[in-house]
Amino acid sequence: MNILLMPSWYPFYVQTDNYKGSPLHGVFIHDQIKLLRKNNNICVFLPTMTKFMRLDKIKLKIVKKTEFTQVEFTFPKLVPKIHIGYYLSFNIICIIGFIIIRYFVLKQKIDLIHAHIIFLSGYSAAVLKKIFSIPFIITEHTNPFKINNKTEYKLAGKTLKRADALITVSEDLLKNIESYKFKINKKYIVGSVVDTDYFEMKTENQRNSGKHIFLNVSMIHKYKGLIYLLKAVKALLEKRVNNFEVWIGGDGPEKNDLISFVNQNNLTRYVIFLGLLQKKQVKEYFLKTDTFVFPSLNETFGLVVAEAMACGIPTIATINGGSETIITDETGILIESRNEFQLADAMNKRIRNEIIFDKDKIREHIIRNWGFESTIKKYKRIWKEIGLIN
Repeated sequence: MNILLMPSWYPFYVQTDNYKGSPLHGVFIHDQIKLLRKNNNICVFLPTMTKFMRLDKIKLKIVKKTEFTQVEFTFPKLVPKIHIGYYLSFNIICIIGFIIIRYFVLKQKIDLIHAHIIFLSGYSAAVLKKIFSIPFIITEHTNPFKINNKTEYKLAGKTLKRADALITVSEDLLKNIESYKFKINKKYIVGSVVDTDYFEMKTENQRNSGKHIFLNVSMIHKYKGLIYLLKAVKALLEKRVNNFEVWIGGDGPEKNDLISFVNQNNLTRYVIFLGLLQKKQVKEYFLKTDTFVFPSLNETFGLVVAEAMACGIPTIATINGGSETIITDETGILIESRNEFQLADAMNKRIRNEIIFDKDKIREHIIRNWGFESTIKKYKRIWKEIGLIN
C-alpha cells in the first residue's frame, strides 16, 4: 500500500518565515514510519508557506531514504491577509505538492493519506480527498484540543466529516473532540507507538550507586508543571530527605525561571539541568535513572513516559489526561496535578524503597499495549474497517 503521511509537526522541519523547526517536535512521526514501512511504501509530505507572493522562495526538496521518501515543498502565500486566506493558500500549496508527488515523485497511485493534526494538515487532506477521491484518516494529538472561532469550527467539522476515520492518542482527547458535537464517521484510540527495540531494558550495572536519580525529559513550558517538581524537591529537603538528585532534560521558555527558583532556594546540589537532549542521549539517561517523574498539567498521551517504561523504569506522574492511559498500579504512581506535597511524598517512598516495582512487568506492559506488533494490529483493523484491505 502507498501511504502519504502529512504531519503538522515534524523534527528538523523546514525553516520558514512562519515555522521554526525543532529536533523533537513531532518526533513520534519517525516511529510511525518505522512501524508502517513493512509491506508499505511511505512518503512524508512537508508543505510550508512563506510570505505573500515571494516567488523567489519556492523550493522543492526530495529526499529518498531507505525507509521512506521525504518531500519538502515551500511555496509563497497566494491569498492576501484575511483569516480564511491562510487556509486557502495552504490548500493550494498542498494540491500542487500532491500532484508533484503523485505524478513526478512516486509515479504511482496513492492508496491512503494519513494526516496528523486537523489544523492544517488534516484540513488539507480533506480537500485532497474531495479532489482526488483518496481515503484519508487523521490522528489528533493537540494538547489541549481547542476551537477558537467559528471559522475553525466550520473547517474542523468539514475535516472530520470527510475523514474515513479519526484516531486519537487517548480517551480523554477523544472525549474533548466529541464535546464539540462534530459528525465523525469512525473513531479509534491508538496511543503513540513505542520503539521497544531501541528503548531497551536497563541492567543493574547501568544504575547509579548511592543517590536515587529522578529524571524528567520534556520541553520546558509552564504546562509541563516542572515548578511543582522543584517545589517537591524543596519540600523533601525541608524534611531532611537529601539522598537524591533530579535531572531535567529539555529546553524552553520556562527554563530561566526554573533556574532562578533553583538558585534562590539553594537547590543547585540536587537539581541538574541537562539541556536539550537528542534521542540517543535520552536513552542513555534512561539507563542511569531510578524513577522517571512527569508532573505535566495536561497531556494527550505522553510518549516519553512510555519510552522510559519500555526501559523498565517506574514513573511518578500526574493525572493529566494522558499519563493515566499508560500507568497502572503495577508500573508507577499517579498523583494529583499541581500538588507538590503528593509529588514529594511519592518521591520519598521511592527513595526509601517503600514502593518497589517489577521492571520486567513495566516493560511488558508497554510492549503489549504500544509496541510495534500491538500497534500495527490496531492500524490493520482500521484499514480493514474503512475498506482498504481485506
